[in-house]
Amino acid sequence: LVPGSPAPAPPPAPRGAQPSSSTGAPAGGPTATMGMTLYSALVDDSKGGKVNAVMVRAVDTNGPADRAQIGPGDRIVAWNNVPLTGAEQFAQNVRSSKPGERVGLTVERGGKLFGTSVILGALASADPGLTTVRPAPVAGPSATPTVP
Repeated sequence: LVPGSPAPAPPPAPRGAQPSSSTGAPAGGPTATMGMTLYSALVDDSKGGKVNAVMVRAVDTNGPADRAQIGPGDRIVAWNNVPLTGAEQFAQNVRSSKPGERVGLTVERGGKLFGTSVILGALASADPGLTTVRPAPVAGPSATPTVP
């Protein structure tokens, strides 16, 4: 996603798929959360081009992401070894998962990659949040995101 562009429409549900709520959680089931706020941004790649990146803006203290040592400014590169193309895809992965599920993430911090395992939490019914996707902050001329 390019900041400011609309999110692509989700693919239609496969025939025989279980009904889901508006959050993507199984109908009547709890919703998973990773406890962080994300955004998509275009960043420089190793070949001199641009690539869509999943960036971490904020992490809930003692939440699943915090316990997995993920922090603001980190770039999430892959979910269970599958490369990510944007924050909306990441959020959809969380929404289609179950609380208590263990997920492997590949994270880039300071130009170095590391793997971590996250056990998804359960979203409190009164909590309106999820793994939240927000618009990217204003980036400089290089289009590299800056995180407060």
